[in-house]
Amino acid sequence: MIIVPVFNAPDCVDRCLSSIKANTNVAHRLIVIDDGSTDPAIETLLHVSSWPSNVEIVRHSENRGYTQSINEGIGLAGRSDVILLNSDTEVPPRWVQNLVAAANSSEEIGTVTALSDNAGAFSAPVANRPNDLPTGAPFDRIARAITQDSRRRYPRVPTGNGFCLYIKRACLDDVGHFDAQKFPRGYGEENDFCLRASARGWAHIIDDATYVRHARSASFGLERESLVRQGLTLVCETFPRYRQALLRMRKNKALEDVRGNVRSSIARAVAAEPPIRPRILFVISTLVGGTPRTNEDLMYALGQEVESFVLHSDARRLTLLRFVEGQYRLVASHRLRRSLAPFPHDSREYQAVVRRWLNDYSIELIHIRHMAWHGLGLARSARLLGLPVVMSFHDYYSICPSVRLLDKTGIHRPDNLAPASALCRHVLWKEGFMARFSKVHSLGEWRMQMSRFLGECSVFITTSNQTRELHERFFPIVRDKPFHVIPHGRSFETFKGLGRFPDSGAPMRVLVPGNISVSKGASILADVATRMVGDHVEFHVIGKANKALQNVPNIVIHGTYNREDFAERVEAISPHMGLILSVWPETYCHTLTEMWSCGLPVAAFDVGAVGERINRCGGGWLISRMSAIDVIHTLKCIQTDQAGFSLRLTEVVRWQLGEGTQNTCDAMAQAYLDAYRQLMFIGHSSSGGAQDRGDD
Repeated sequence: MIIVPVFNAPDCVDRCLSSIKANTNVAHRLIVIDDGSTDPAIETLLHVSSWPSNVEIVRHSENRGYTQSINEGIGLAGRSDVILLNSDTEVPPRWVQNLVAAANSSEEIGTVTALSDNAGAFSAPVANRPNDLPTGAPFDRIARAITQDSRRRYPRVPTGNGFCLYIKRACLDDVGHFDAQKFPRGYGEENDFCLRASARGWAHIIDDATYVRHARSASFGLERESLVRQGLTLVCETFPRYRQALLRMRKNKALEDVRGNVRSSIARAVAAEPPIRPRILFVISTLVGGTPRTNEDLMYALGQEVESFVLHSDARRLTLLRFVEGQYRLVASHRLRRSLAPFPHDSREYQAVVRRWLNDYSIELIHIRHMAWHGLGLARSARLLGLPVVMSFHDYYSICPSVRLLDKTGIHRPDNLAPASALCRHVLWKEGFMARFSKVHSLGEWRMQMSRFLGECSVFITTSNQTRELHERFFPIVRDKPFHVIPHGRSFETFKGLGRFPDSGAPMRVLVPGNISVSKGASILADVATRMVGDHVEFHVIGKANKALQNVPNIVIHGTYNREDFAERVEAISPHMGLILSVWPETYCHTLTEMWSCGLPVAAFDVGAVGERINRCGGGWLISRMSAIDVIHTLKCIQTDQAGFSLRLTEVVRWQLGEGTQNTCDAMAQAYLDAYRQLMFIGHSSSGGAQDRGDD
């Protein structure tokens, strides 16, 4: 709960509240207490309809004093910890998350105070005087550099400072509220509170990762110096040793080091080298394959806007990487004492390590690309830290550990999309390992733990409408949150027109690209090729071929390929069309995109995103039943229908000129960036109006 008392000074209040809106997650409540302002501009500024629903406006008909106002706010906060924030401050990105992490770094911590450019002993890089920040860098960049460079020293101090003061609820329960009788207008009330808390064993620290701009006492103007002297006198009368504690604070070596770090961070922010950007953590399960490759496309395209970190796990070792100019660089690693298991799919050690990394490396948003071999408590840990979580669905792992919704025979059954776990074909967890848990855990339990995890996420993203609808069917909880469909982007330098109707009497060369496994229809392809010997059809497989395709007549295997060389390799094969025989509902299918980029019309089973895309764009033929006989029938019809073939070629060209040209990696990155911004900026993700309560 954030509490901002207000009395006049509308320009300062506007800057303060605007900074909160820009840099605070919508999950945090904000109470603005107008303590009888006489400036009519405050009334306009705090108009209820202009504020999101997590904001509550409290109005006093007459001035009650600062201390009584913050006590009222503390009461309205319920059981939450509170942040007291002066209305003449401006807060930076990640400020709440930093304060929360500092407060939770030790049980004995009662209060946390931010650093500032102008807050007396809490000022940096120079204490006890205003620090003029350089004009060569915006404040957010300076503050973000300080956060990212912070060593989290958390120096201990005798008292906090109310310009930006985080207070644990347990401390408030133990110590009580602020003394409004002795300090009605403030100035000394936080010192008195903190010293009372110290007497009961609570400690006070500075969060050296948070830097708040402070105009200082805009509400009291010229009265400030007099109020400061009066407050200090009252505090010292009650706590005679306080002056000595202040003298010791001036000689605090840890504080001197912190101020030196701030000076260096400010210099780095001005130089902007390396660039200072928000940090996003991408969570992946493998470093090879379609999902990580697409994630690399995204991270590369986002390079000017965000700094990308990657969390990888193989169930035993956690690895934190930075993605820099297309390369992974090791940041940290940790070997778990015990491997993660499918049930309960989590461990306290995993959560402790990840929470530490999230704080130490100043992560501002988490994007989960896959949860296999990770702890499901990750989303809840992020929420408790105030970090938004984006969850992507690239397969059906949440619905069933089979991932592709296939049974042990490799058959997808539309009438039973998620077979009993004993029948699932598990492709990620080791079969023996999974079988051990299947004896005591049901598929229903699997979905229950996944549903709890999804409930902690902020936003969902997938690549096709069909994939979204299927997850909404199994997890109603995802319907209550934003769920975006963002297709995978690809950037092609040129498009080719390799597709053409085969010459009379010549064989029709059919390209089958990708990792042709059982789930990609290897068994069906082998059957089709064998049956079509002598039918003037050749099947050319480029990619990794399943053993079922080895030595099959009518199949030519061309070996694996690099994505960058795909068009060149395909041109050398000179196919007339393409074929996709995936027997599971793929969530996108890069090979369809690649064949269309080469100008090839494609025949495919009418299932998943492949069917969805061909239905929408044309450019191919859909096969209604997953059988070799139906594939053969479709191919024979294609051989004799030159007009239909020409129509598909036209549709492919239309795709190239439209979606193929427009949906680049940069366009995809912009769509993701829009989704991220809605989470990272409170003002973009709210609906409804603020609550308003007054006493007049």
